[in-house]
Amino acid sequence: MSEEEALKEWFALAGTVRELYIIETDEATGKIKRQIGPSARRKKK
Repeated sequence: MSEEEALKEWFALAGTVRELYIIETDEATGKIKRQIGPSARRKKK
């Protein structure tokens, strides 16, 4: 899946799932290269 396709799908699903992430892995090593997801939100007092 391309990055553009992944972002479109993420935005479509983000409204229904609270903690949804896109994780890009290095195919050679299997390690995580980057993670796209919701930013930490401060709780209101």
